Amino acid sequence: MKKIILVIIAASLSFFCRAQILEERDSLLAGVNEAPVVALDSSLVGRSIFSVMPNRNNGDDATVSVNQSDEIAKAFADKVEANTFKEVGGYRIRIYFSNAQNAREESLAAVARFKEKYQYPVYHSYVNPNFKVTVGDFHNKSEALGLLERVKRDFPSAFIVKENISLRY
Repeated sequence: MKKIILVIIAASLSFFCRAQILEERDSLLAGVNEAPVVALDSSLVGRSIFSVMPNRNNGDDATVSVNQSDEIAKAFADKVEANTFKEVGGYRIRIYFSNAQNAREESLAAVARFKEKYQYPVYHSYVNPNFKVTVGDFHNKSEALGLLERVKRDFPSAFIVKENISLRY
């Protein structure tokens, strides 16, 4: 009986150590110092949670009603309005970077080509002496890598950069 318990304990420790090593390796790939990712439901962007609750008048199976005073409803609306935009550390993909004589025209062409094919935010900027085109707002590198693989077909020199990203709620 003692032998079986020892084998179970040894197997558990072995599994735990292996899981810990894999977790550390994955955290190195994703970036150790990254802030925790906040899950956002993009379907609620710009909407109040109360506006999407089930209602029989809209064809739903049930109606959810919230009984609250007007003061609480106004305070909630004011809080939502005050927090509609935030800037946090994140990642974007740089698809163009140049200081050539025709860099302005080339960067605008890169913006147009990207918008034609992809549905991500595009940021065009000039920081003396370079024109830059950066795309996307990603919380972590893993999210950015997914788009980078697709973008590399059209923009072979694209790479990931760490920047402050815009979050709109």
